[in-house]
Amino acid sequence: MKGIIKNLAPHIFLIDGVGAFLTAINTGIIFILIQEWIGMPYQVLIPLAIIAAVFCLYSLGCHFFLKRNRRNYLRAIAIGNLMYISLTAILVYLHFDRLEILGVIYFISEMTIVSILIYIEFSISKIIDLNQ
Repeated sequence: MKGIIKNLAPHIFLIDGVGAFLTAINTGIIFILIQEWIGMPYQVLIPLAIIAAVFCLYSLGCHFFLKRNRRNYLRAIAIGNLMYISLTAILVYLHFDRLEILGVIYFISEMTIVSILIYIEFSISKIIDLNQ
């Protein structure tokens, strides 16, 4: 596992940024168009999309422009991702009676994938010197 973490380290902000971009597109455009198949109200989807878009800009900005002291920025996005999935879990709980099976599958899958990403981000911040 340590070898995988080391291989991902140079690309972790890019991976995070692309994932956040896909989340922003899904929640901000696609799911609004097919809201009846997802079940999550669009008033909830739009703020989730905005948060994901901000995370996308942050991570891609770090990937392309940040050359030193990357450890703290990586920890910041990991904490932001943790807050995002916590918010998502609360929103799924609050709107569970409205969610369609496709919505439940999507949000549980997203929380699982982002949880794995958070683990990888914290692991990288502990074992890799990102200042180089």
